[in-house]
Amino acid sequence: MPKNGDAWWHLILTARNTWIPGDERGFRNRHHRIHSTGDYKNPPPPEEHAGLRNYCKSIAGEEILFPKPLRKPMGNAMLATLQKANLRCIAIAVAKTHCHILVECEDDRDVAKRLTSRLKQTASFAVRNQQPGRLW
Repeated sequence: MPKNGDAWWHLILTARNTWIPGDERGFRNRHHRIHSTGDYKNPPPPEEHAGLRNYCKSIAGEEILFPKPLRKPMGNAMLATLQKANLRCIAIAVAKTHCHILVECEDDRDVAKRLTSRLKQTASFAVRNQQPGRLW
């Protein structure tokens, strides 16, 4: 159980350009103004939103992927940040295109968003010599 006034947050940090609007796996944009008929388990037809997908790929740049040797330092850096802030963390998983973090913090969306930003910054800083540039 979380402490009084806190909640468990499942934070998902997605690498830059790995899930763009019009993605073949399905997508939805903010407030569901545009969304596909499927999702990653039941993908939409390939022709759905093909124009949007092609346009976004043309302006987005290359996908950012996290090589295996960098995943552990990224996770350790994020864990150190959470520990320094006295936040309970049950799990951190850093994969090729994204990270999952289960952390207990204040039950406030803005607080969780600021924490997510800080964790992204921490992870980027930890691997900046091996993988320079924008990760998120």
